[in-house]
Order: sequence, then structure tokens, then C-alpha cells
Amino acid sequence: SSGINAEYGITASLVLKRSKLDYLASSIVFLEKDESYTFHVSQEETINVTVLDANHCPGSVMFLFSRGDGGALYTGDFRVTKDSAITDAIKNVQLNSLYLDTTFFSPRIPSFHDFPSRKESEDAVVRFVLKEKEKNNSVEVHVDITPGWENIFIALANHFDCDVQALENLYSQYADIEDIMFYLSLKKSWIHINQTNLECSLCHDATLKLRPSIQWKLHNNMMNNDAMIAAKAGAHNTWYVTHSMHSSYSECCYFIEQVSAEKVFPIATPPKSSNELIKAQLKKFWKESPSIIPTKSVLNTKPQPNYLLENFSIPCEELFVDDDVSCESDDCMSPFVFSAEIKKTIRIGSIKKEMEEQMKESRDGNDIETHSETVQNIVLSTCEISKE
Repeated sequence: SSGINAEYGITASLVLKRSKLDYLASSIVFLEKDESYTFHVSQEETINVTVLDANHCPGSVMFLFSRGDGGALYTGDFRVTKDSAITDAIKNVQLNSLYLDTTFFSPRIPSFHDFPSRKESEDAVVRFVLKEKEKNNSVEVHVDITPGWENIFIALANHFDCDVQALENLYSQYADIEDIMFYLSLKKSWIHINQTNLECSLCHDATLKLRPSIQWKLHNNMMNNDAMIAAKAGAHNTWYVTHSMHSSYSECCYFIEQVSAEKVFPIATPPKSSNELIKAQLKKFWKESPSIIPTKSVLNTKPQPNYLLENFSIPCEELFVDDDVSCESDDCMSPFVFSAEIKKTIRIGSIKKEMEEQMKESRDGNDIETHSETVQNIVLSTCEISKE
């Protein structure tokens, strides 16, 4: 860790702490948040880059690229809330493109629609620990840590007015980040932290172990469970804390509407989805083209013979001629858009083969988004069929 310059900023500090990357020290240029920088891309052309807080983990930023004819915003991993102020830096640029963190941009999964705020997660942890201390005042609490989860142990430290004990590896990792180091100590404390998925020498059988996560619901078939804190199955005294460093589906929609970009592109694929489906869903936000995905209010519209392709939508359980073939999910909200003529040609045994062939043709030809029938078949593929 020698040679780390605190002036590099948080990201550089965290990166250079890793011994395999310390050779990058001389190549790092520090960019301050909420500042704009001009870069020359040629002798005649320049581009402005503005660094904006991404509210994801320490040091995370969004990059706003702008020049005379418009701009592009790349969010990277980010967490926006409906109370967040969209900065003037974004409002003052006509965005041609928005590259959006779509980690949880999935209307099909109800629990991805809204997430608790970080403050709500923090408050839930404090209430939980208070109840445990009522049962046993000498209880010890361990918090799993990965960059972005620090607010959980900071909330505990503030509420109980105590230091948080860190093992040497984490203490060194945060050494250049004053806002976090203020709460940490190498001395013994009843609250301690360690990197997630690593054994902690400070823990024992009675230690209350907390793991912040939003993915736990997906992996444990708990998507309809609104619990803020839940016991981890098969793990002794380990509890999941519902906590997200990424924006929910509704938060993404809010952000898209606020920044008003001409086109929106995904940079991540949500669980149980596909990149092609997310592209199709985002296309409804494009300024120059109509939506090909209907709103929720028309999902149950019955087919009419003369409907145009973009106006026809039925739920997946009405899709197939065979009565014994349906979506495994009773409340599947995946929208299917296709003409009545296309519906008549659907055969379960050939969907997969036809999709692969059409995908190959689309890749070999024009952009897939220009092939409406291909997009429709891709949407069909996201619904898990019980017979194939």
C-alpha cells in the first residue's frame, strides 16, 4: 500500500490497495465530483466530461459526456431515489443517449419494483439489534461488508455511540477514507465487520451476523416477502438485511423521465431476464419512436382480428392453442406483442429453434431492434414454458 496518494481520491485508494493493481499508480488522474473537465479528442474537437455522484459505493460516479450537438450519460452502477435532485449539469444538456444501470429493471418481478431506501434499511437494522439486546445485553453483532454496505455499520455506530472493530485488512482498506475511518477501530468492540464470504475470527456461535443484500430474496424464492430482515436458511444466527446499492425498477423509470434522453440503453441484465427483452422495454422511453411494449392496463385486452402489430397484447396464459401449456407463473406480467396471424403459427416444439435462427439472421443483418418479429419471439422466450 506504500505510495498511495490520498489526493487520488476514494476509487484510486481502493484500487491501489490491491497489490496486483498498484502498478497503475502513475497512470491515475483524479477527477473531482461535480466538476467538469475538457478533453481534446483531436486538434479541432473537444469533449466535456462531468463527474457526478452515483450513490452506489464509496467513490462511485456517473460520467456525463457533452459537446455542442448534445451529450450522453453513463450511470454505471447507481442508486437514485425519487427524492434525489437531478443536477443542473444533467438538466442543461440535451441527452442523445442514456446508458442506464438496469440491474433490477424488471417489471416481471414484483419485489424489484420498489426497494426500501437506505435510511429504511438502516432503521430496520437498529430496531432489530435493539430487540436482540433486550433479550441479551451482551450480544455481539457482526456485519458483512463489501463496498457500498458501510452505511449499515455506520448507522449502528451512530445509534449506540460506539466504535466498530475492523480486522487489519479492512482497517487498511479504508485508511484513506476519513468519513469511514471515523467509525473504525482495531480495538475490541461488540460490533465488528469483515469482508463478506470470509471467515471472521471475531465471530462465535452467539454472534448475530448481518448480511446486507437484495439478491437474497431471488435466491431463496422470497420475492413476495416484504420482510426487511429474515433469517438465512441453513446458517446459524445469520440474518439477511434487505438493502440495495442499485436502483429499483420504479426508480429507474423515474430517472429516465427526469433526464429525458432521446434513447436509453441497458448496461446490465436483470435476473430472470434477457438483454433483448430489456432493450425492448427501454425502447418505449425513446423520444422518436412509439412504444412496442403495452402498458399494464392493456395486458388483459382480448385479441381483435384487425389489430395492428403494436396494438395487440395478451397475457401468456392465453398464448397457446394447447390447453395444457401455460406459463409456470400465475401472476406473470411479461407483455407479449404479436399479430393474430403470428399467434396461429406458434408451435411449442419449434420456438427455440426458430429463435436461434432468427437471432443469427438478425446478428448477421441489421440491428436486432429493427426486427419486430424477432423481438416478439425473444419476449416469448422469457416465459418459462412447462412443456417443450
